[in-house]
Amino acid sequence: MNACLQIQTDTGNFYFGKGITPDSIEAKLLQAASGKGRIIGKSRRVFFSSGSMMLLVKNMPVDDLNRNGRLRDNILVLLNSAEGVAQKLHHMQRSELHRKQNKGMALDVCHEEMLLAKEEIQYMTEEVEDMLNRINMKFEESLISLGLSDDQERFIQSLLGEGYKSLKNLQQMEEDIVSSFNNITNKIKRMI
Repeated sequence: MNACLQIQTDTGNFYFGKGITPDSIEAKLLQAASGKGRIIGKSRRVFFSSGSMMLLVKNMPVDDLNRNGRLRDNILVLLNSAEGVAQKLHHMQRSELHRKQNKGMALDVCHEEMLLAKEEIQYMTEEVEDMLNRINMKFEESLISLGLSDDQERFIQSLLGEGYKSLKNLQQMEEDIVSSFNNITNKIKRMI
């Protein structure tokens, strides 16, 4: 049997068969017959249509009507089955594409949220640092007026120094969180 097949997809038509190209006469005939019926033709050339698939059989037997009828029925059944498989593959590809797009969008949203959190942490860190500096200045002024010994002043200043260390730890934690999130984001993007 001499035949050629056209499959219509979202990205264009694909052709299969001996000597068929997108510019060939067979391709033009398949395009012209598209959407005009399930079986077109009663001569040696017969077009079969099922959804996104068109099949052109160029040498159908015309002298044996029983054989011709059986071939028509069997070809249409096979073409319908192929169309069903193609539709399943198409839906699977679209589902996978949507899943990847949704993951990407979720990652982008998470990344934006993380950047906002980073900015808030930086702002809070700057505010706390500024507040600690103001406290330190007032504290030193107060220490002088209290008349404490040098050891007492050093002890009290060491307590204030611990506040600064906690602030630095907070900054390092923020940097570690952002770095971890960036690593996770990059790994997931590579997997997608």
